[in-house]
Amino acid sequence: NDDFEGGGTLFEAQLQDEHPTAIQPLKPIGSRHALMHHSCHRHAGAGTFSGTRDILVLFLTATMRKNGGMDPLEQSARIKGRAMTSSKDFTERANLHREAIKFVPDDG
Repeated sequence: NDDFEGGGTLFEAQLQDEHPTAIQPLKPIGSRHALMHHSCHRHAGAGTFSGTRDILVLFLTATMRKNGGMDPLEQSARIKGRAMTSSKDFTERANLHREAIKFVPDDG
């Protein structure tokens, strides 16, 4: 939404600037855009002066498998995605779904 003034995100690294009065909170470039950062970057929300600001916060986690391979759920999802977009041939799509089920049998 755009019905507010102020707001944004301040990062700890910004506060180490030589001219602290010039520090401005970072903001997405507009409505329906996002600001992303690594979880280790300390940050805080800047105050909203007027209006109501709606925010959506997401936490994403990625893990590397010890053997370097892809997570079975991700592998299955990629194969199913191929099945949906690669062919109109029913038999080929069914075979791709069968292949996906090998990685996650409960996700038939």
